[in-house]
Amino acid sequence: MRRAITAIIVLAILITVSVLEILYVEDKLNNLKDQVLVLYDNMEQDKQRIDTIINKEIIDQVEKEWEKDKRIFNFLFSHMQINELTYKIVSLKTYISQNDYNMANTAAATIIKNCDMLLSYFYPKLENVL
Repeated sequence: MRRAITAIIVLAILITVSVLEILYVEDKLNNLKDQVLVLYDNMEQDKQRIDTIINKEIIDQVEKEWEKDKRIFNFLFSHMQINELTYKIVSLKTYISQNDYNMANTAAATIIKNCDMLLSYFYPKLENVL
Protein backbone atom coordinates (compact mmCIF):
# COMPACT_ATOMS: atom_id res chain seq x y z
CA MET A 1 0.00 0.00 0.00
CA ARG A 2 2.83 2.37 0.87
CA ARG A 3 4.51 1.76 -2.50
CA ALA A 4 1.28 2.49 -4.36
CA ILE A 5 0.86 5.80 -2.54
CA THR A 6 4.49 6.70 -3.27
CA ALA A 7 4.02 5.81 -6.95
CA ILE A 8 0.87 7.93 -7.16
CA ILE A 9 2.64 10.88 -5.53
CA VAL A 10 5.61 10.58 -7.89
CA LEU A 11 3.27 10.34 -10.88
CA ALA A 12 1.34 13.42 -9.72
CA ILE A 13 4.57 15.37 -9.32
CA LEU A 14 5.77 14.36 -12.80
CA ILE A 15 2.47 15.35 -14.39
CA THR A 16 2.51 18.70 -12.57
CA VAL A 17 6.08 19.40 -13.66
CA SER A 18 5.24 18.46 -17.25
CA VAL A 19 2.23 20.76 -17.34
CA LEU A 20 4.20 23.64 -15.82
CA GLU A 21 6.98 22.99 -18.31
CA ILE A 22 4.64 23.19 -21.30
CA LEU A 23 3.02 26.36 -19.95
CA TYR A 24 6.44 27.96 -19.44
CA VAL A 25 7.72 27.02 -22.90
CA GLU A 26 4.50 28.05 -24.59
CA ASP A 27 4.52 31.41 -22.82
CA LYS A 28 8.15 32.19 -23.61
CA LEU A 29 8.04 31.07 -27.24
CA ASN A 30 4.76 32.87 -27.89
CA ASN A 31 6.23 36.00 -26.26
CA LEU A 32 9.29 35.78 -28.53
CA LYS A 33 7.07 35.22 -31.54
CA ASP A 34 4.81 38.17 -30.63
CA GLN A 35 7.74 40.53 -30.20
CA VAL A 36 9.23 39.50 -33.53
CA LEU A 37 5.81 39.92 -35.19
CA VAL A 38 5.66 43.49 -33.85
CA LEU A 39 9.14 44.06 -35.24
CA TYR A 40 8.10 42.47 -38.54
CA ASP A 41 5.06 44.78 -38.78
CA ASN A 42 7.22 47.82 -37.96
CA MET A 43 9.63 46.87 -40.74
CA GLU A 44 6.76 46.43 -43.22
CA GLN A 45 5.53 49.97 -42.53
CA ASP A 46 8.78 51.61 -43.58
CA LYS A 47 10.97 49.31 -45.63
CA GLN A 48 13.52 52.01 -46.39
CA ARG A 49 14.25 52.82 -42.76
CA ILE A 50 14.09 49.83 -40.43
CA ASP A 51 16.88 51.03 -38.14
CA THR A 52 14.56 53.13 -35.99
CA ILE A 53 15.03 53.54 -32.26
CA ILE A 54 11.85 51.57 -31.57
CA ASN A 55 13.02 48.60 -33.65
CA LYS A 56 16.43 48.66 -32.00
CA GLU A 57 14.85 48.72 -28.54
CA ILE A 58 12.55 45.82 -29.41
CA ILE A 59 15.37 43.65 -30.79
CA ASP A 60 17.55 44.48 -27.77
CA GLN A 61 14.71 43.36 -25.48
CA VAL A 62 14.19 40.21 -27.56
CA GLU A 63 17.88 39.35 -27.38
CA LYS A 64 18.05 40.05 -23.64
CA GLU A 65 15.02 37.85 -22.88
CA TRP A 66 16.24 35.11 -25.20
CA GLU A 67 19.64 34.94 -23.49
CA LYS A 68 17.83 34.46 -20.20
CA ASP A 69 15.39 31.86 -21.52
CA LYS A 70 17.76 29.79 -23.62
CA ARG A 71 19.48 28.38 -20.53
CA ILE A 72 16.28 26.55 -19.66
CA PHE A 73 15.49 25.69 -23.28
CA ASN A 74 18.84 23.93 -23.59
CA PHE A 75 17.46 21.27 -21.25
CA LEU A 76 14.25 20.88 -23.23
CA PHE A 77 15.25 21.14 -26.89
CA SER A 78 18.08 20.21 -29.21
CA HIS A 79 21.08 22.49 -28.85
CA MET A 80 21.15 22.95 -32.63
CA GLN A 81 17.60 24.33 -32.60
CA ILE A 82 18.43 26.72 -29.78
CA ASN A 83 21.67 27.80 -31.46
CA GLU A 84 19.83 28.43 -34.72
CA LEU A 85 17.32 30.69 -32.98
CA THR A 86 20.15 32.49 -31.20
CA TYR A 87 21.94 32.98 -34.53
CA LYS A 88 18.80 34.34 -36.19
CA ILE A 89 18.10 36.77 -33.35
CA VAL A 90 21.67 38.10 -33.52
CA SER A 91 21.40 38.26 -37.32
CA LEU A 92 18.14 40.17 -37.09
CA LYS A 93 19.76 42.67 -34.74
CA THR A 94 22.67 43.09 -37.14
CA TYR A 95 20.43 43.53 -40.18
CA ILE A 96 18.30 46.11 -38.40
CA SER A 97 21.38 48.11 -37.42
CA GLN A 98 22.61 47.88 -41.03
CA ASN A 99 19.15 48.89 -42.33
CA ASP A 100 18.98 45.77 -44.55
CA TYR A 101 15.26 45.16 -44.98
CA ASN A 102 15.44 42.00 -47.10
CA MET A 103 17.76 40.09 -44.78
CA ALA A 104 15.98 41.36 -41.65
CA ASN A 105 12.66 40.27 -43.11
CA THR A 106 14.05 36.79 -43.81
CA ALA A 107 15.55 36.50 -40.32
CA ALA A 108 12.29 37.59 -38.66
CA ALA A 109 10.27 35.10 -40.72
CA THR A 110 12.72 32.34 -39.79
CA ILE A 111 12.44 33.16 -36.07
CA ILE A 112 8.65 33.03 -36.28
CA LYS A 113 8.76 29.73 -38.16
CA ASN A 114 11.25 28.25 -35.67
CA CYS A 115 9.04 29.23 -32.73
CA ASP A 116 6.09 27.49 -34.37
CA MET A 117 8.25 24.44 -35.10
CA LEU A 118 9.52 24.19 -31.52
CA LEU A 119 5.99 24.48 -30.17
CA SER A 120 4.75 21.78 -32.53
CA TYR A 121 7.58 19.46 -31.45
CA PHE A 122 6.92 20.15 -27.81
CA TYR A 123 3.18 19.40 -27.63
CA PRO A 124 3.32 15.66 -28.35
CA LYS A 125 5.76 15.14 -25.49
CA LEU A 126 3.19 16.39 -22.99
CA GLU A 127 0.50 14.20 -24.52
CA ASN A 128 2.76 11.18 -24.15
CA VAL A 129 3.33 11.94 -20.48
CA LEU A 130 -0.36 12.32 -19.77
